[in-house]
Parts: sequence; C-alpha cells; structure tokens
Amino acid sequence: MANNMDEYGQDEVDWLNCISAIETSRGTVFFCDRDLLPLRQDLQVVGHFGKSKCGQLMRGVVMYSITAYNPMNKRIEVVENVRRNAFLMEELQAKLPGCEILNNYSFFPNCPKHFERGFTIVLPLDYPVSDHDGTVCELAVKYHQAAYFRSVIHNNGDVEQKLILMIDNKPKEVDEELMVIERINYHPAFMHRTNHSVFHDYRIALDVLSRWRSCAAVDELLSIMSSRAKHELAIAHDNKDLHPIIAIEGPKLRGIGAVCRRLSSSLGTVYLNSIPVCVQHLKKSFDAQPQLIRGAFHAVSNYILGLELSTNAKNSPVFVDRYWNSTVAHCIVNEVGEGIGNLPPRNHMVYDWPTHLPEPTSVVLVSCKKKLRQMKNSGPKRGKTTYENMVFETFRRMRNKSWIEIDFAKQQCTNTTDVVSHIIDKLQEKNLFSIKLPTSLCPSTVLHPEMPHDTIAFETSLPAKHLQITDDRMEHFAFPSCSCPSVPS
Repeated sequence: MANNMDEYGQDEVDWLNCISAIETSRGTVFFCDRDLLPLRQDLQVVGHFGKSKCGQLMRGVVMYSITAYNPMNKRIEVVENVRRNAFLMEELQAKLPGCEILNNYSFFPNCPKHFERGFTIVLPLDYPVSDHDGTVCELAVKYHQAAYFRSVIHNNGDVEQKLILMIDNKPKEVDEELMVIERINYHPAFMHRTNHSVFHDYRIALDVLSRWRSCAAVDELLSIMSSRAKHELAIAHDNKDLHPIIAIEGPKLRGIGAVCRRLSSSLGTVYLNSIPVCVQHLKKSFDAQPQLIRGAFHAVSNYILGLELSTNAKNSPVFVDRYWNSTVAHCIVNEVGEGIGNLPPRNHMVYDWPTHLPEPTSVVLVSCKKKLRQMKNSGPKRGKTTYENMVFETFRRMRNKSWIEIDFAKQQCTNTTDVVSHIIDKLQEKNLFSIKLPTSLCPSTVLHPEMPHDTIAFETSLPAKHLQITDDRMEHFAFPSCSCPSVPS
C-alpha cells in the first residue's frame, strides 16, 4: 500500500496554512485563523466565524473540534486513521451522551494529500456534564492530538474562541480568531487520489481491506478473491472480440431494475446484477463499515463482476444492472455530503476508468428529471438537494462518448415497454444492435406500441451470432409521475 497510497505526513506542512470546514445542516462552513489571511491573498473572507450561518444557527452552544487522525505520524496510514476515528466517535457518544456530532475536515491547499477528517461536538451551554472541557482534553491526549479548538457562542452572538495546544499532554490555551472564507471549488477530499473511497485499482482496494480486520466479512471477501486467479482479473479488461456490454445506470428510482431485466429478456442476452452472487451475502456487513471500507468492498465487487462480464460477453451480449459508474457516484456523494458544488467537476481524475476493469460498450442512464425535481422541492426542507439528485448529477459528470440518456417523463414513457423500446432505438443508432425493421422502434412523434417488437430479429454489431428477440409478455410497470406530457429539459 505504501507504493500506491501515500502515507500522510511525508511532506512538511505549515499548520498556519490549515483550512478547516464543518458540515452543518445549512451547508459547509470553511474557515481559517485570521493570521493566515496575510499569507493567502487568494482567500476571500465572508465574515467572522461566530457571525456566520453556522454561528447564527448554533447560538447558546459550546463547540469542540477534534479528530483521531494523526497525519504527522508517518507510521499511521489512512486505514488506521479511519479506524481511530471510528473509535473516537464511539467514545464521544458514550462520554457526552446526547451531544450533536458534525463531520469536519482539515486540509492544506499546497499539500493536497494531507487531509484529515474529524468531528465537531456541539453542546448547549447548560449541558449537564460539567467537565466537558476535561473530557475532550482526555480524548485529545489519548489520540495524540497536537491541538484542538473550542468556540463558545453565547445567546447574544458573542464568541469566545480558543486554540488548545497540547504541550507534553497538557493543554495551553491560545486566543484564536476564526474567519469564514468563501467555499472551496469542490470537496478537498478529491484534490488527491488517496483521500477518498473511489479506487482505480483492485490491488489498492484489497490492500485497504487487508488492513481492516475488525469485520469477519473482510476475511471472507479476501478468501473469495484469493480463490480467483489474479491473472484472470488482470486480463479481464481485454474486451477484444467481445459482444456488447451494456450498463444500465441511474439514481434510485423505481423501475430501473425492471428495465434492465426486460431488455435482457427481450433481446435474449445475459443479465447480471451489480453485486455478484458470490459476495451478495456480505453486502449488509460492509454497509455498516466506514465509507472507505464500503468503497473498497464495492470496488472489489466490480472487479469480480468485470470478470463475469468478460466471460459471458464472449458468447452473447450482456446487460448489467448498474456497474462501476454507480459505485463511483455513490462513493462520491457519501464523501461530499450535501451540495452540488461539492462534486468534482467534469473531467476530474476521479472519473477516469480504472485499470484492469472491462469498460462497457455503452452506458445507459435512465432517469426522470421531473421526479428528481419533485423530490428536491418536497418535504420540510423544500429546495434542499436530495441524495438522488446528487447521484444523478454525478452520473452526468462522468459522461463519455458511449453515453445514452433516457428521461422517461420527457420522452413520454408510461411503462417498461416504452423505456425498453427507446433504449433499443438508441443502441441501434450506435450500431450496437442491428434491428431488422423498416422504421425506428420508437418514432419521436408517436410512442411505440407494445406488440410489434415482441418478435424482432436483430444482430449485434459483431458478426458472431444471429439472435432472436423472445416473446416476452411481462406485466406493465407504471413509472412514477410519468402520465404527464413531455417535460422540457
């Protein structure tokens, strides 16, 4: 792992250059010490920390910022840091019951790999545990922290801020004035390849898992991987002379799985699910692990799936219900939290296709913008970007030349048949399937009827086999909010 994943602390950092952030219900607040401003002309001040939205939201509280990451210790790598933070979270919940715990992080713009996650504890001024100062100090000593900060925001808006330096395990208070600065272009975890849970090489994911032995499912997954020849994984990305591999992707809207199954059944192709059968029973265990470990599990699952895709595509086209794009989209959104502006921009390195993983011939994004807008504008936090909106936007930022996008409301699709017909049309336009019909399956002016496509002969773009569409009479699947007329983009 040392060769693939940089260890924190290899480069010297100037702590005066540190920028921190707290993820609140009103968005992320970025801040730094006032002393940093003369050194960084590029930082635009928005206001005083206590006068910010964060301060206005949390008057009458005391806030502590603490982490179990130790980036200055070169012997502690990222997996151990994640483990230590998990332990710290448990201790905070046990020793300060009922406290609000927000996620925070710190980073150095000039040293992008130096990134650390932590927590901000929010307590009311009348919190019953009187010595919470001592509790936080004990945790700082236990986790070998060089410093942490305390901010008291009174009901009238006055703020007292202190930086607590740990010198020989004893606290020394220093006056500090934190200034809120303009938001960073995108989440700093994506300034460097090692700071997040998107893996571009299965060997790095395996190395991360091998260092996380506190979950029995890890041992079983590693055993499953060791039973598969590594040379098979290494050559699985060679998709020469393979039939088309079509990945059906999309946010979690009801019906996408039905579309993928219907496509595969109608066209007589192989259908695969995103989580291979051999590891499906492990998913629940990994869902309870920190994001880094969940991301490693899904990365390894992708490589197992990639091997299955390559094997099956030798004999037949393959439709896969979600693939690497979904893994990346969910990993990114889980890392950055709320806010479209936190997402990495288009053409960012995080969207690069990973090594040794078979790339699909085409990716079909099935969605409904109208439904996503309704999700965003409903509920008590009207206008708040929903998780699925974030996922959808992430999908669109990794768009490539093989991309096909189907909006089932805009294209007046009211059931599975309509969506499937539109997708077949798009695949035909890209010469992935050659449908033997005099006209398009789905003319743009009239929705394609159900019956004529039930027995259509087609060929793949490769001259390997002549396949026949089967007589598939699945029940109609009514998509949500789709009986409306065409919706503008």
